[in-house]
Amino acid sequence: MKNVQVFGLKENEIYPSLELPINYLSFYDLDKVVGFMSCKETQDKEEFERILFENGIDTSKKYYIEKCLHRPRTSNIPYDGFRVVAKERTDLEWRLSGAASLEAKLFTDDKSLMDELLSLDGRYCKHDQFEDDREVSSRLGVIL
Repeated sequence: MKNVQVFGLKENEIYPSLELPINYLSFYDLDKVVGFMSCKETQDKEEFERILFENGIDTSKKYYIEKCLHRPRTSNIPYDGFRVVAKERTDLEWRLSGAASLEAKLFTDDKSLMDELLSLDGRYCKHDQFEDDREVSSRLGVIL
């Protein structure tokens, strides 16, 4: 497979465990954001990170670009292309924006409280129930 670089980041780079909550942003969706097409053509990383931040990515943490078959948020049709995998923002502005995930809305530095709140939803297990990061990543669908 040919190794492609987008914004100086290697495609399909195996990435270490990301902090929760994890967010996925498809280039299919980002192509609809004003300014994304031009920053993609010019490889303007600063503008790219501004767009990611506005769309819920915590750009102060590591993020990765992978090429895979996935379903974009704005389409139910599978798309074989790039997507950004990163930690979702958990600042108050993002949590109140209406676009934040449940995990981001319930985010707190108190892991036991966050585990308890997430367990009430019925879709989540406590962090300490997993043996290692690889088991967590496989349950979350993240490649380690």
